[in-house]
Amino acid sequence: MGDKTRISWADATWNPVVGCARISEGCKNCYALKLQNRRYKANTKQAVAFAGLLEQGERKLRSYEGWADNVRRVGSPPGGWAARARELGVRMPLPAQYDQPFSQVQLLPDRLDQPLHWRNPRRIFVCSMSDLFHEAVPDEFIDQVFARMRATRQHTFLVLTKRPERMRGYIGTAAGETSMRVRHMFPSTLPKHWYHADNWRWPLSNVHLGVSVENQHWADIRTPILLDIPAAKRFVSVEPMLEAINLRRALWGICPVHDGPSLSCNHGQCPATTRIDAVICGGESGPGYRPMDPAWARDLREQCRAAGVSFFMKQRAALRPGVPMGDPILDNCKEFPA
Repeated sequence: MGDKTRISWADATWNPVVGCARISEGCKNCYALKLQNRRYKANTKQAVAFAGLLEQGERKLRSYEGWADNVRRVGSPPGGWAARARELGVRMPLPAQYDQPFSQVQLLPDRLDQPLHWRNPRRIFVCSMSDLFHEAVPDEFIDQVFARMRATRQHTFLVLTKRPERMRGYIGTAAGETSMRVRHMFPSTLPKHWYHADNWRWPLSNVHLGVSVENQHWADIRTPILLDIPAAKRFVSVEPMLEAINLRRALWGICPVHDGPSLSCNHGQCPATTRIDAVICGGESGPGYRPMDPAWARDLREQCRAAGVSFFMKQRAALRPGVPMGDPILDNCKEFPA
């Protein structure tokens, strides 16, 4: 799990957390939700098919017959029917991750060490099936995720969130404490100097932080918070793109003296500014997709080009990933910082 991905701007995905909750318009047709719930239904169907194993009376059910009466008498297991069937020895068609619906955030510690086994450098999308900074994910578990990223400097990790407020709060705390909380969580076989504060200088050089925005409203809210977070590189994912978006303020950086885009300042006199390093753009491609005007993407591409920022065009609405859009300008936009 996580060795391959169809996401064109990453080499692999890593999902130590799965499950999330909708918080804005861009979540309406979430691919992760549809994938998780489709597989959850498959496991649940298998559990129902073996309803007899859940029967607590003497009569054993051999089919769907009597299932409703059985449920009313036995009650629903706290962990769900799929998980209960697995406990009773039913062989399920899919891994235990899919015993729960997408609304149930699951921490999967057995996946934490996956990047340690990938020797060749990879660009890794962290938590493609969740949001690492979801409120149900404790700081202690996020510590463990960052510890693995710190230990595998050959990889580049892309952490994308719709909850930048939590990201800012966590990174600020971790930077102040040099994240020494990970010491009792990470394998003790590591040399002691690995835990020294000098080896935990923030921001971590191989961790890129990003926010997902779908319209101007959320771009105006989330991108300024991202600019306020210490990061080796920052990126914005405009996917799904639901309207034209102006990112010039974030692309050019904010001058702390004039409180405005550096575009309008004299760079010889202004202090160093923070800015976005890359933009990913894409439309929805699944059933019920919302249309995207290619002119919106071309305008965003011109904004990035003027600011010297990498622009990656993933896909146009209604097209499956990897299908050419028939637009020479957008088809060739595959820039992403190393």
